[in-house]
Amino acid sequence: MELDALYVAAGCGPAQHVSGQAPNRRSTLRRVGQHAAALRLLTPRLTASELGGLINRLTAPPSER
Repeated sequence: MELDALYVAAGCGPAQHVSGQAPNRRSTLRRVGQHAAALRLLTPRLTASELGGLINRLTAPPSER
């Protein structure tokens, strides 16, 4: 599962906040910072059961969502 999908599904913001593409070192460092910020925002919003349910929903086949 990708961080951007989890971030969006939890209602933290748009996927653009946690972009995965980093073509060079500078971009990589920026992405690491963005991902850290996203995790700091996402983590307190989810209990273990909420996280499990969210992951199950996001990994289910489209017909079961």
